[in-house]
Parts: sequence; C-alpha cells; structure tokens
Amino acid sequence: MTSNRQQFGRMCALLAVAMLTATTQVSGQDATTAALRYAARSIAAGNLESAERELQSVLRNRPGDYHALDLMGIIRVQQHREPEAEEVFQQAIRRKPDCASAHVHLGLLYVQTGRQAQAVPQLREGLRIDPTRTDASAALVYIWRDEAWVAADAGDFEKALALLIDARTLAPDNPDVQFAFGMVALKMSLPTDAIEAFQKTLKLRDKDPMALYGLGRAFMGLSKFEDARVQFARYTELRPADRLVIAHSE
Repeated sequence: MTSNRQQFGRMCALLAVAMLTATTQVSGQDATTAALRYAARSIAAGNLESAERELQSVLRNRPGDYHALDLMGIIRVQQHREPEAEEVFQQAIRRKPDCASAHVHLGLLYVQTGRQAQAVPQLREGLRIDPTRTDASAALVYIWRDEAWVAADAGDFEKALALLIDARTLAPDNPDVQFAFGMVALKMSLPTDAIEAFQKTLKLRDKDPMALYGLGRAFMGLSKFEDARVQFARYTELRPADRLVIAHSE
C-alpha cells in the first residue's frame, strides 16, 4: 500500500509540475507559482516535509489557492492521512469547481480506498474538464472492466455490456477491455459483436490464446465452421495440450 501511495503522489506531482509550467508560460512567473512548482517537484522527489513547508507558506498568504490545496491533498495521501486528503481535495474543488486535477486526484483517492462508486463521478468530471487526463480515463476503464466482470459473474450481462461499451469508448486500444466485451457478447449470443471485439483484441495482442478460442466460438455461432477451424488451429499451436478439448468442441 505504501508503494502505491508513493506512486500516486509522484505521478500526481509530476502532472502538477507540467500544469504549473503551462500556467507560467501564459501568465508569467511569480513568487506563488515558483513556490508551487518547487513544492510539486519536492513531492515528486519524495521530500514531503519541504513541500509541505512551501505550501503552508503559500496558504498563509493565499488561503484559498486551489493549486496549493490540491498539492497538499497529495501530500496527505502519502502521509496515510486519507480523510484529511479527501477534505483538502474537496476544498480545492469548492474554491475552483473546474479544477480538473482536484477532481481527478479525489477520484483516484476514492479508487485507492475502495470507493469506486464515489470515484466515477469525480473522474468523469475531471475528464470532462480536461479530456487529456489519461490517469482519469485509465482509472475509469479499470473500474468499469472490473464491475463488468462482477456483473457477468452474477448473470447480469446487459449491465456488463453497458459498462464495457463505456470502457471501449474511452480505451478502444485496450486489449483487456476488447476481450471482456467479446466474452460478454458471446454469452449474450451476439456473435458478430464478439467477432469484432476478439479481432480487435488480436490486433493489439496477436498471441492471445483465449481471444483465439473466443473468436472460434463466435464463428461457430454464425455457422462459419472453416473460419472457426482456423482460429482453433491457431489456439492449439499456442496450447498443444488442449487439442483434445478443441476436437470435442468442433
């Protein structure tokens, strides 16, 4: 858990440095911006005490500075003080509702503490404000894919499919998402959709035996037996021990 917190903090701090650098290029350097950039770099380097001193100095002069509050929230996460981090991120959002980083960081904190339902709206809002936030999109895809598997295991394939449609929209080049979509489509007797998803999976990850097997099953659902045979042959090249299983399924 500690390494996850450190990774969370350093990733967020590096993004903050980039954000503050872009701001400086537009508005010009000043003492507050310099202090914030120094604090962000200190967080990224793991020097939390130095970063906190710098941020406390900024907040004494500018109590509502949302950049400083956002960075302070990152520090609180790394200090294992999640409730305080949550409150600080929320303060930053109250000060500036369109602060994408505060929404995203709050959402990532919710993911880290197992509160996915609360994470989704924060991550969505952060991504709406700043569509370039790949950390937010990756977290949403992770949540939706996992929730889709849970729904599928419970037999709620329609919910699973809806979640995976959202995940595919955000991450069309994610082979795990494409594979999950293919498996759910196969369970729902949607072989055409399953074929498309498995083929995309294999373009992204060409030696995926389970995608090959799923593609073969989907072709069989459309009575395309020769196409199915080709996929099963590729599957058994990767998993020779399964030849007998495949022979019985054809």
